[in-house]
Parts: sequence; C-alpha cells; structure tokens
Amino acid sequence: MKVLSIDTSNYVLGIGLLDGETVLGEYISNIKKNHSVRVMPAIQTLMEECNIKPGDLSKIVVAEGPGSYTGVRIGVTIAKTMAWTLKISLSGVSSLRLRQHLQAAILTDMFLLSLMRGEDRFIQVCISSRINICRL
Repeated sequence: MKVLSIDTSNYVLGIGLLDGETVLGEYISNIKKNHSVRVMPAIQTLMEECNIKPGDLSKIVVAEGPGSYTGVRIGVTIAKTMAWTLKISLSGVSSLRLRQHLQAAILTDMFLLSLMRGEDRFIQVCISSRINICRL
C-alpha cells in the first residue's frame, strides 16, 4: 500500500512516500512559508524520484494541525483534491499526536514543544510517551 503524506501545518514543509512501513522517500524543507508555491512541485519531484505515479497511491495522509491556519488549509485542500480525484482514502492526523509518537520512537524521557495557531499558543510536554497539552 503506497501512501503519500503531507505536512504544511507549520514552518517546516514535509512530504513523504511510504510503501507499507518502508519509507520510499521524503522531502523536508525548513524554508519558512511559501508552502502554497512549493508543495505541489515537491510532491511531483518526490514521486518522480521514487518512480511512483499518482495511480499507484492507495492513501493520502495529511497533518491537520494545530498550526498555521493557512498552512493547514493548503495541505488539507491538496490532500482532499488528490484523494477525491484518485478515488483513494484520506486520513488526517494531529500534528501533536504525530510528535508524541515520534518522541516515543526516539525513547527520550522528556521534551517541550511550543506550537502556535493564530492567536492561540500551546505548549506540549511529553514525558515517557504521555502527552499533556496546555493552552497558554
């Protein structure tokens, strides 16, 4: 099952291609913003480099925030449009839950992560795979 993952919810733009649990390729860019201009060329380039055609995809996964309102809309709109056009399934994942699972995989004890969404401010404390999110 080939899956395209898209994250435009924050400053970092992330695109990934997976086949089952195997990562076929990824594109990560720390250039701030301009996701609306860079995400589609990034998807196209990554798919070409991995020899994956749109019809090969079985699912699209997209980060649904919290994060930049515009950034979330960009990723979700692209994911929904591609999934609808290709008639494949679409799943949204919380950026906070994703970071929790990444932290658990790294097996460190504690970290702090601050996230912003418009006027809202969040701080995430992850201790031994437990997650606590506090609105500031």
